[in-house]
Amino acid sequence: NRHVKTQHKQEYREWFAQLNQSINKDQKKISDVFIKDNETRTSPFSKSYYNNNHPRQTQLSKSIVENLIIDLGLPLSIVERPAFIKFMNTIDPKFTMTCDLT
Repeated sequence: NRHVKTQHKQEYREWFAQLNQSINKDQKKISDVFIKDNETRTSPFSKSYYNNNHPRQTQLSKSIVENLIIDLGLPLSIVERPAFIKFMNTIDPKFTMTCDLT
């Protein structure tokens, strides 16, 4: 990315401008997907979850955004799909990534 910015400045500017124009204004923002409170969450079954600033919660959230959403270009809505939620529960049962639909 740095190489492109420094060695291919004009092409990068054109690409970036095109990218900004093609962003869907109706698409949710990443910040809208994550829980905003810092309290430990519990389910109806008294299952304990990480709070938002727990290192593991932060690590997994950052990895999902950087690797799946940004690098792979998957839609942000993937985090709302039951299969993804089930997958993340297998990875770490204490991890939560709630949005307004879940």
